[in-house]
Amino acid sequence: MGQKIWNGFAVASLVLGGLISLTPLKLAPVCKHLLTLANGSKIHMTCYWTGQAEVIMGLLVMAGSLLMLLLNREGGKRALGVMLGILGVAIIIIPSKLGIGICGNSHMACHTTAKFLYIWAAGLIILGIVALFKSEENKRPGTIKS
Repeated sequence: MGQKIWNGFAVASLVLGGLISLTPLKLAPVCKHLLTLANGSKIHMTCYWTGQAEVIMGLLVMAGSLLMLLLNREGGKRALGVMLGILGVAIIIIPSKLGIGICGNSHMACHTTAKFLYIWAAGLIILGIVALFKSEENKRPGTIKS
């Protein structure tokens, strides 16, 4: 793939990483409530920790995107594209029961946050799949490089 296409991938994933980091904080904030334990102490609910993990995941996506912009070799860019797709899968797993999870009450704000995160993560997964298969296209015998 051409340098402009790879840069487009990198910029798109950079934007998605920013959206992922901002979603639990500003765009669709997770619950701010504290859970009161039987002994009277207060702790954050699981959605708070899910939000914190998603912010970190978004920052990792942004770091990978910046590396993709800086690299000149297609193999490295392809590997970073696949890594971004894998991070997309992790972003989907974190708010699920397989990950940290979110509140059981479907009316809580964290359920809206998770829906946005699923959309952003789906975009990353699609970019990762395209990066993997489009770069392979240039390696097949008989294909014309554009």
